[in-house]
Amino acid sequence: MLLLLFKVGLATLIIPFILFGLPSTTKADVYQWEKPDGTTVYSDERGPNSRRVEVKPVSIVNLPVPPTSPAVQPKTVDQGYRLAITSPTHDTTLRDNSGSVSVTASIAPPLKPAHLLQLTLDGSPINKLGTSTAFMLRGVNRGSHHIALQVVNKQGKVIQTSPAITVHVFRRSVLHK
Repeated sequence: MLLLLFKVGLATLIIPFILFGLPSTTKADVYQWEKPDGTTVYSDERGPNSRRVEVKPVSIVNLPVPPTSPAVQPKTVDQGYRLAITSPTHDTTLRDNSGSVSVTASIAPPLKPAHLLQLTLDGSPINKLGTSTAFMLRGVNRGSHHIALQVVNKQGKVIQTSPAITVHVFRRSVLHK
C-alpha cells in the first residue's frame, strides 16, 4: 500500500516528486484526506472522507547529445506572465546515474490559447510544445546545466522566458570505486 503522510504546506512541494516517480502509463487513482491531527494524507487507497486528486500528465523527454556550442538566447517581449522553475531549486545538485531530472514550473496567469510552453536546457529547446508545466528529462549528462521555461506562440516564436536556474547533475563514474 502506498501511504504517504505530509504536512499541508510540505505536500504541495513533495507530491510532484512522488508522482514523477510513477511511470507515465500508470493510471492509478490518488486520494487525499485529512487526519484528525491535521496531517494531510495522500494514498492510492481510499481513506475516511477522501477525495480523488486529479494528476496531470508529465512530459518525458529523452535528451539528444548536447551541442558543442551554446545556443543563442532569443530576444523576448514580456507578455505579463509570471514564469518560474519551482523544482528543482536553483543551484541544486542531483545525484542520479540515469541522468533523470524532474522539472516543475509555474505560470500565472494561465496561458492564452495562442501560447504554448517549452523547456530549455543550456539554451536549447528540449521538448515538444505543449501546456504541461511538469517535465521529466532523461539522459542529462553530468555537469552544470541551465534550465528555463519559455512561452512561445503557435509559430514557435519565443515571447517570454523565465529566469534560468542552474542544476548540477552528478552521475557516478566507473572510475570511482
